[in-house]
Formats: sequence, C-alpha cells, structure tokens
Amino acid sequence: MLGTIPRKLANWIGWNVPSGGSGKPAGELAAPPASLSSHDVGTAVELFSRLAEITTTVTNEVQQHHGNIQSVNDELSSIQQGDASAVAAAVCKLLVMNQRTQQRLAHAELRLQAQQRQLKDVASAAKTDPLTGLANRRGLDEDLANSLAKFVQRGRPTAILMLDIDHFKQFNDQHGHIVGDQALKQLADVLLAQARDSDSVARFGGEEFVVVFHGAKAAAVLERAENMRWEIGQTSILANGTALKITASAGLAELQPGDTPEKLLKRADEALYAAKLDGRDCCYWHADDRHQRVSRPSEEPQAAAASAPAPYAGEKSSITGTATPPKYQSVELAADQFADSSFVGQVARRVAEWRRGGATFSVVLLRVSFPAGGQPDQSDETRRTALRIVHQFARASLRDMDLLTRWKEDGLAILLPGSLVTDAAAVANRLRLSIEKHDMPAPHDGLQLSLCAGVAEVIEGNDAQRVLRRAWMALDSAAEAGGGKVFLHDGLRPATV
Repeated sequence: MLGTIPRKLANWIGWNVPSGGSGKPAGELAAPPASLSSHDVGTAVELFSRLAEITTTVTNEVQQHHGNIQSVNDELSSIQQGDASAVAAAVCKLLVMNQRTQQRLAHAELRLQAQQRQLKDVASAAKTDPLTGLANRRGLDEDLANSLAKFVQRGRPTAILMLDIDHFKQFNDQHGHIVGDQALKQLADVLLAQARDSDSVARFGGEEFVVVFHGAKAAAVLERAENMRWEIGQTSILANGTALKITASAGLAELQPGDTPEKLLKRADEALYAAKLDGRDCCYWHADDRHQRVSRPSEEPQAAAASAPAPYAGEKSSITGTATPPKYQSVELAADQFADSSFVGQVARRVAEWRRGGATFSVVLLRVSFPAGGQPDQSDETRRTALRIVHQFARASLRDMDLLTRWKEDGLAILLPGSLVTDAAAVANRLRLSIEKHDMPAPHDGLQLSLCAGVAEVIEGNDAQRVLRRAWMALDSAAEAGGGKVFLHDGLRPATV
C-alpha cells in the first residue's frame, strides 16, 4: 500500500502545481494550467517516498518492540517464584528496550515533522505564482470557493476586481520579456500596497490579475477599485535607464445568489471587456445586469457634484419636513432615541463580528404613513394607535433572533442578523402589505394605514452609526416618495425596492 503513495501524489500535484500564464483574447476566461513542473512533481514524489520509508521504519520498530516485550513476558513467566534478582534483570532489560524504542520513535517523529513542513511548502508552491509571489489561478479558485461558502451560509458578500494590462503583447514585443516580467512584478507590488488585510490578490493568468474584496459589496469598493487601477498607470517601470508606463483596464463584480466562482469571474471579465471597448485605461462594474463606468472624483461633472446631496446631511428631511442640519441624524440615531437603549450597541457588536468573518446583517427603520388620509400630527392618538398595530404585526412576523424596538415616538427599528439587504427589504415589504390590509379600529376607522421603511446592510467601512445613517437616508427617500414605500441603501444611494 505504501508503494502507491508516490503515484497518488503525482496525480494530486498534477492539479495543484501551476504552469506558466496564458495570454488570452479579451472577453475569454483563462483556462486552468494544463502542464506541470517536472521539478515540483519530482520533489513531491521524493517527499512521499521518504514518508513511506519513515512509516515502514516505525512499523518495523513497533513490531520488533512488541516481539521483545513478548520475549520478556515469557522470561518472567519462567522465573521461579521468589527469584527477585531474575525479575529485576528482566525488568531492567524491558526498561532498556523501552528507552531505545522511544529514542528511535522520537527520531522518526522529528523526520516526519520535517517532511510535513516540506510537503506544506510544496502545497503552498502549488498555489503560488513563482514570478510575482501572488496566489495563482488555483489559489484564487480555492479562495473564491471559500468566499462562496460563506456567502451561502452566512450572507457574507465578496466583490472581485479583474485587471488586465493594456496592450501587453505589444509592450513585450517592444521591450522584451524580461522587462515584461518586471512590469508584471511591479503591478503585483502596486496591488499589494493598495490592498487591505482583508483583501487577497492573485495572478489570474498571463497579464491578468484579480483582487478579492472579502466581506464587501461592489458598490462599497468602487473608489478603492478605481484607485488600484489608476495607481498602476502612475508607476514607472525602469528599463535600461528609461521610465516606462503601463495602464490597465478593470472589471468589478460581486457574488449574487445562485452564483458559482465561474459565474462571478465571468461577470467581472465581461465588465473588463466593456472597459476595453471604451478605450481601455478605465474600470467598469457589473450592476443591475448592465455595465457602468466607474468614474474618478476628478471626472465627475461639476454641476452634478454641486447638486448632489451631502452623504449624510439631508438638505430637507421628508421625515421631519424641515431642514436637516448635518448633526441631526446623529441626534435621531443616538442610543437614547431607541426604547431598547442597547439597540445601537447590538448593531455595533454585529459589525465587530462581521469584520471578524461573521454573518452579515441588515437594519430596518420604519415609520407609519397614511397615504390616503394625510399625515396626522405626531402627537395625535391616531399615530400612536397605528404604531401599536405595526409593532404587533412586526413582532408576529419576525424570528426569535431578530431585535425589534420602538424608535423615537413614531418609529420602529429592526435588526435582522444573517439577512442580506434584499431579504430585509422583502421582510419590510411583507409587513407593509399586511398593514395595508388591516382596518384601523374606531374611532380611527376610515384611515388607510401603511408604512415607509429604509433598509441598509453592513458593508465595508461601516460602523454602527454608518449602517443606521444609511437606513435613515433610505427611510427619508421612502417618505419623500409619498409614504407606503420601501427603499434600500446600496452603499452609494437610496433606491426603491
């Protein structure tokens, strides 16, 4: 059986050992390497042969020790009762044999540990690109498979950025492959310098690279992704005393329900191809089944920038009907504004867990609305009665793990652990539809009851207040739309569901 180990390793290393990159036409995904390094295979086979030798040695040592013990046992059985010196001699012989066997086994264990470390090195090399030191295609595949498992099990998002050096074949032909390799290594260094601890960077094949943003949606990393791509063009490559420049095109996509790593890579590749069709040296992202160009801040039209609202300082709140100072939202979202004063702390705890690789979560902020009967004054008994009804419906429709509390005097806040923003929006919509079918009791009958809701899911760069503020902005947009609406915040702006 031990003789089959080297052959099995050869089969294993055939999948894990990388080969050289493959230049591919734009729009085609690179295929996994087909060839493998004979040196790597030879090294692995040699290691497994040594392991087989050590295993055989240990087996023989144990069998010999067992035989020696049996021999001493027979010797003890033959000693006449009361012959203490003979018993002592047999015991001493056993102790010496035990000591020798322990020494040999300890030596074998040290050899096994050394072989194990070398095997780990071989396994690591099988997933590492030898030129750049980054993960190779197989390392990337394993990374994406793990990310997909976390997305399915806990809803943890992942976005990827695929980059391709523009006109790299011409660059190689003009400056030579040594300079081309230098450009690849320098690009890898630029990406690593820009990446965060939670990101991973891989060489996909040839002149293509992939950055994996773990725990982040595409909308949350647009600026970072574009900055990574842009920095490549700002870096000089010194060759024979001349400073050379390269640029890169990029495509961004994120995991979606029902995805596979191949589907995710294909969407990123399609976004990359859209960037190439737009003249290269730019980034596109896959959003809502279409491709959008990612603009740098300096490329944004001044008029649009001047008219855009401040990220978290509404010019006029549809919730309050008055101008909203920049600090107003912080006041509304303070811990003492929630009936359960631990609500904000619970959100903060979920953020901390999510950053450590825990499950995603979403927050829902909602308020009662009366689309047909007008907006009664907040102090009116009608609003308080409506809020009690909404609270009862919400409590009945939520899970035990969900956290529900009154927010201010006329709203509710819900924390939904493990829920994507789309799932949380669906919960809010189901609650809205149930409420709209309910008749208000006398003396408030005749009023149509509804609610407006804002939903936000934790994304990269968020703390508890940031998540709550995004939900607040979505709620404000829902109220501005006339009530009876559910809006979500996708990381960039509120959007209707």
